[in-house]
Amino acid sequence: MPVKTKLKKLIQEYYSFKLAKTHLKNLKTKKKECELKLAQIEKYVDQSYTALSKKERRMNSLFGKILAKKGSALENQQYLKSVLHFNECIDSLELIEFEIGILKTKISNNLNIEKELKEFLKNEVDALIKIKPKLGRRIKAAHNKYKHTIGLLKEIDEALTSGLVARKEINKLLSVLRKASRTEIWGKSFVETQKKKKNKFSLIDKSTAKSVKTKMLLLKFEAELKDVFKVKGLKYYSEYSEFEQFTAIYYDNLITDWVLSKKIINVILNVETVRDIVNLQLRALRSDKTKARKEIEKIDNEINRIINSKTLLK
Repeated sequence: MPVKTKLKKLIQEYYSFKLAKTHLKNLKTKKKECELKLAQIEKYVDQSYTALSKKERRMNSLFGKILAKKGSALENQQYLKSVLHFNECIDSLELIEFEIGILKTKISNNLNIEKELKEFLKNEVDALIKIKPKLGRRIKAAHNKYKHTIGLLKEIDEALTSGLVARKEINKLLSVLRKASRTEIWGKSFVETQKKKKNKFSLIDKSTAKSVKTKMLLLKFEAELKDVFKVKGLKYYSEYSEFEQFTAIYYDNLITDWVLSKKIINVILNVETVRDIVNLQLRALRSDKTKARKEIEKIDNEINRIINSKTLLK
């Protein structure tokens, strides 16, 4: 394998290893947050709901029973949100545990990559300095810049991949929601709905499960974006919190659609807005990728000029 190809491969593997470690750390933090949130919600939510199986936690059933309760409509809506967030925590923990297992395996298979990269980079730089001793500073600077830019490109590729996966899940979610809007009763009483769909999971059940997975993918995409900004020496800043609050806004809109419009409308509009945000960020990443590739080509040419130069630096 050519030296330059080997170096590029090692840099990419090293940054993949770094990304996996960062993502694992984030997931462990997210797991603790979910467990804490779950413990807090359990104090508020009646045990008759927390003990429900997945089959029993159907959306029409929950909405119909809770929103039809006697008493304050506002309190009923707040209580329903708590039940929905309880369900979200249960599903999120399952997804997090699965992802943690995959990352631990990936990390354990690449424990020596940092040492291997350092040794290879040192050997290559030392070999070039022996040939061009007076160009040592330029050789080191060029290789450090090469490593940094290859790393940036890897970070961008990882972010693009995460963003595309998140967008694909959003499109699946929208497909289910649009079908639900056309074909399912929403905002009707629990009894009336169950006459038509007794003991069956609805499209809203399916879309709500997808909303939890979508949020996890959006948060992963946002974490990858932060990594790109970090490598570029910039601080990631988002004025909004559509990704972190994705399911909370989703639940609010479901309740609004149930109470006011009797049809799935607001949920779809908000999910489309989030998709537009993802598309905008993907476009920016593609632009950054093009710039990074040009920069790598420029550094390649610079290293070749140093190697092939006939005059030594004074």
